[in-house]
Amino acid sequence: MKTTRFGFFALLIVVSATGIFLIRGSEAKDKWVFKMKDKYENRKNQAQKKLLKKSGGILLDDIEMQAYHS
Repeated sequence: MKTTRFGFFALLIVVSATGIFLIRGSEAKDKWVFKMKDKYENRKNQAQKKLLKKSGGILLDDIEMQAYHS
């Protein structure tokens, strides 16, 4: 299910990016693709944090994550 959803999302980005490239150019396409990927990753990270919080885990901020993983 996740691979199907990701595949559909990737196909949607490619088709839309091609349309934007044909109409507005490569710079606009690159900006749009970056924006969509960033939006998708932010939603994914928020869902992971929410799941961690529900399961009783401790949420760490960016500085604590850097210190923990170094």
